[in-house]
Amino acid sequence: MLNWFHSRQNSLWSYIGKVLIGILIYVMVNDALDKFIAKVLTDQTEEEVHFSDVKEKGYSLTVYFMLKFIKAFFMIGLLYELMSYIKVIETDPMTTIAISSGIVLLLVIQGAFAKWAKKVIKFFHQVLKGEDIEIKDPKQINIPKLSRHSSLGNFFITLFRVVFKIAAFAIAIIIVILVNRGISYVLESKGVEIARLLRKNEYELAKETKTSFFLDEEAAGQLPIYLGEDVTVKSNGELNIIFINGTRVGINTSGRKYKFYGVAVNQTEISIKSHMYYHVDNVYKVETNTSSLFSDSYLYVNKRKNDCILVTVNNTSHRVASITYFYDYFKMAQKMKMIE
Repeated sequence: MLNWFHSRQNSLWSYIGKVLIGILIYVMVNDALDKFIAKVLTDQTEEEVHFSDVKEKGYSLTVYFMLKFIKAFFMIGLLYELMSYIKVIETDPMTTIAISSGIVLLLVIQGAFAKWAKKVIKFFHQVLKGEDIEIKDPKQINIPKLSRHSSLGNFFITLFRVVFKIAAFAIAIIIVILVNRGISYVLESKGVEIARLLRKNEYELAKETKTSFFLDEEAAGQLPIYLGEDVTVKSNGELNIIFINGTRVGINTSGRKYKFYGVAVNQTEISIKSHMYYHVDNVYKVETNTSSLFSDSYLYVNKRKNDCILVTVNNTSHRVASITYFYDYFKMAQKMKMIE
């Protein structure tokens, strides 16, 4: 079984199999905890204990709420682990929103399904009570008397409970997927890769991007690191060409329109390594970061080409805030006072 999953780990059937296993585990654990709570409170496991039962029969409300809280806390943790196992979502700061939304919706949906299930179960329970039913045939057919404690009655009740819980869990998974995809669509950068353009001259770059560049003092002041008083910037609104003493030294962006070597603004910090296809020999944390009190800058160095990429990350959201490509690592390291 494990070999089958391993050999087909990227296939649709493997994914469906994992989802079904996750549903089965969730339903089994949920039912087991319900039976445990019923056993503790009422010394029986045939019927699930509800708040109305506890209130009417005088059982301990404190114990009831404590057990329900522990169960809810445990099930949320289990749901998170199952989501990670199924790989519905990636480990990412924004995952919190997706998972939280899914959990809340799961609880709401399960509550709605539980009420619906009760009505359906009650209907079938009344039908199966043993009352005579009139049909077109003049014969009167007597349905055998069934109670919730009979084997057939319990079978139907358990069946409906399992079906509704599986349906609720499946819908919750779909909702989590949609929420996560929606968040990704809104927040993730879908920028155009322009690594091949980074060394183009200003005219060629303007032609390729179908824009024009102009001197922008404001953009110069918004660079992620301090490079001295003699820095000027030409910008097209998305790309900032950096000059020091009139010599072009690099290009920067803090917008989401473009990518540098697979790295994009608003990309998650933990995904930089997996997305970046730039050859990296060393990574340094740059202490002369002036962009924000809430961000850190990291310099990715290619010693063979003597160039480098500075990635500035917001340390609150852990997402890329700015990307800067420098043509001469040695010169920029001196400017950033990393070397003498």
